[in-house]
Amino acid sequence: MLLFGGCSLDTLSALNEVDKVQLIKRSSYMKRYRAYFVRTHLKPIRRGEKYLFFYSAKKKDLAILLHPGRRYKLYSINHPHRVIATINTNRKTRLRHIYRTLARKGYHLTSPSSVGFSSRVRLRRYKGLKTLMVDVKDYRRLRGIYRKAIRNYDASSVKGIRTRLPKGMVASYLREYERKATAPEQKEQLRIIASKLRVRSSLPASNPTPSVSEKPKRNDAVYRYYRDQASYEELNAYLDGPEAGYTLTHKERKALQARRSRLKEKRLLQEGSLEELIAAYKVNGDPRYKARIMVLMKQAQQSERSTVH
Repeated sequence: MLLFGGCSLDTLSALNEVDKVQLIKRSSYMKRYRAYFVRTHLKPIRRGEKYLFFYSAKKKDLAILLHPGRRYKLYSINHPHRVIATINTNRKTRLRHIYRTLARKGYHLTSPSSVGFSSRVRLRRYKGLKTLMVDVKDYRRLRGIYRKAIRNYDASSVKGIRTRLPKGMVASYLREYERKATAPEQKEQLRIIASKLRVRSSLPASNPTPSVSEKPKRNDAVYRYYRDQASYEELNAYLDGPEAGYTLTHKERKALQARRSRLKEKRLLQEGSLEELIAAYKVNGDPRYKARIMVLMKQAQQSERSTVH
């Protein structure tokens, strides 16, 4: 009877799954949350926007505000399935009243990226329902690790991290400490961190070559380390730094530059985005890139089919 009434079992199932935030992925450095909110009755909140983000520093909680019907509802992102506040309204209700009510609960208007989150909101169909898909990634722990590494001028603490942090979350923080850095060792560590983040460092790539009397003694162990063991970030920073300029022979520099190219290519094949790989393939025509592109496209199609119905 339900099917004849125009309501499929899929739609009934979806009604129990929408308007809820769910944790869909957890790793050591990132948590990912997703929610599908029925958008049929959502009203604009501010300048045509149908959602706003709020943050409670005390509760360490990001939340999203929606305006369905005559109510405002604040949904917690970090505490799935929790509605923090439901505010009934009338014709006299103004947005500033909503702000004050939420402020009393400790929540203030924010941009997710300013508090360590990335967000993506799209219009999607979910099992026949028109929804607003909200996808949020929590990078606060990873951002804190990078900030500590920058503050302590210690690149070793982020050397083994593979999860990529969005550049904008620490770029200004890095710039601040680049201005403060005075010792060559500090600048070297910040250059390594910038390379790891794929952020262009504001520090000069090299210093003037010292005079013959100041030239340091050659350390063959250093060269062997960069030739055989150093990570891409370490090798990149070393080759762009002052020491390589006056300790390497032409042949050694060429050998390290070749290794850097190999490491860069390996990282691109393993971690590069679909867009990066396509751009590289157009230049080099390498079949390995084509194979990797096909894998990522298949994954993207599978993900799209699982979310858009």
